[in-house]
Amino acid sequence: QAIELNFIKNQNAFSPINIKEEKEVKTTTIHRDNITMIESGNKLLEISMEFSKLNKEVFSQFRDYLRQFFISLNKLATFDEAYLLTKNNKYYGYHYKKERLYDKKSETLSLNDTILLEAIDIEEEIIIGDSSQTTYVDIITNKFYADLENQSIICLPLSKAALLFSSKSKDILTAKLNYETLKIASAYLDLKWNNEQNELYEFKK
Repeated sequence: QAIELNFIKNQNAFSPINIKEEKEVKTTTIHRDNITMIESGNKLLEISMEFSKLNKEVFSQFRDYLRQFFISLNKLATFDEAYLLTKNNKYYGYHYKKERLYDKKSETLSLNDTILLEAIDIEEEIIIGDSSQTTYVDIITNKFYADLENQSIICLPLSKAALLFSSKSKDILTAKLNYETLKIASAYLDLKWNNEQNELYEFKK
């Protein structure tokens, strides 16, 4: 199945992908293999078991959970780097790369024209096959993607947050069930993030 892929909104991880073009960006053709229901079911079970177990573990800080979340996810899915941007009075960022997690406080963040901020604002997925053709700014370097080495990007909206995965390889978009794995895992992260916020609210009451 050949998909003209640029910006994609997909409400169901296992449904056919719907195409939604938001900006004038060069379209990339992505070829994906057919996926059987058995493959989908086995993958869903594997992800559910991994992150249900992780979400039950006790961590002293949310960032400790988050680092382990990314490490576990990187064993199941393809991506080079990940970035979680949260919004709770102030914006706060977590940048994951090579099993390390870096905190980004709001006063050090420049969010203008970033993919993460737009995903939070429009509450929709943003998927980019060729970052060099976009007008977005990389939240880590504060440089335009057009001035950087090309990347493929998946950005998923969460509850008052957004989660971005990037890779210099298009495998992040084309590897079998990779998108679905990132999507489902992000739901477990969203659940954990919401629980953290609820516990903090109860503590302040």
